[in-house]
Amino acid sequence: MYKQLFAAALFAAFVFAGTPASAADDDEQSGQKKKITVIVNDESAQVAVSDSTDAAQEVRDAAAKAEEEIAEAAQEAKDQAQVAVEEAKDAADDAKEEAREAAEQAREDAQEALEEKGHSGGGILGLQTVWLNTKPFKDLVAKESSLRGKDFDFGSRPMVMLGMGGMHEHPSGYRGGVTIWGGYRSYQSDEFGKVAGDSTTHDSVTVLRVIPAYFGYTMDKAFHFSRFSVNLGGMLGGGAYIVQKKDYDLDESETFVSTNGDGSNDTQNDYGAWSAAPFFAWEVRAGMGVELAPVFHVGIEGFALFTYAPEGFGVATGDFVTVNPGVRLKLIFGKAG
Repeated sequence: MYKQLFAAALFAAFVFAGTPASAADDDEQSGQKKKITVIVNDESAQVAVSDSTDAAQEVRDAAAKAEEEIAEAAQEAKDQAQVAVEEAKDAADDAKEEAREAAEQAREDAQEALEEKGHSGGGILGLQTVWLNTKPFKDLVAKESSLRGKDFDFGSRPMVMLGMGGMHEHPSGYRGGVTIWGGYRSYQSDEFGKVAGDSTTHDSVTVLRVIPAYFGYTMDKAFHFSRFSVNLGGMLGGGAYIVQKKDYDLDESETFVSTNGDGSNDTQNDYGAWSAAPFFAWEVRAGMGVELAPVFHVGIEGFALFTYAPEGFGVATGDFVTVNPGVRLKLIFGKAG
């Protein structure tokens, strides 16, 4: 537009310049030229301002559009992030549900396996070696008037005990049962002089026969590995230390006992003197077993037998506690190993 206006102004100037006139006309024409020039300049300025305004508006429109695009991009990114979070949450829930179902299935399978195995049990024959704590017997010798001053070699040799019992095993591996054990050991004193009724001194010895016996209820947990098993458990029960005291004259034969009146001396025809110390018993043990046949197992255990005798062998000795370690061999007849 401003180019057309500029061309029209030039054309008008050329027309006025080519027409002869007087000096007044020249002045008038000069004034008109000036007016045209001012008009043209004003139009140019207006055109320039208009162009600047249009350019500014275009910039504002571009900025607004850019803001809208940025907002749309941000909203799109937010929506995508929200979708990703929801998908991750769904995946976690699915994984959790699958794990729960797998655990439930495993529990059901284990329960079915236990039910298929069923309950089992068996009888037990056992042989155990026990390092018996002999302190109660030493105290008995020291405090009992009929034994005081006599020397006994209690030593540290173990005692052999025999036992039997039975047990019942739950499919979960827990076992319950009963057991009874007994053993025997004799201790002989050094020789000492004994005055008989005719004032004759005889060489004599005193023999103490110790019979520990106990019974109890057993509890175990077994862990099975094919034909091999490991068990941990214990026992609660009670029993007694039974002691027989008897004197023997060494001047008389003690090797043979009189039978059918053969005339040999028999000084073993009495039962001597007896004493007993009842006790509470508890045991802890650990062992292993091997299945040799479906209904025959062999097991070995290490154990510690604790006893508490609240009254000991009587008022003279008082109460006592003992700890007796040992090793046990078991033959199990039945399905429990």
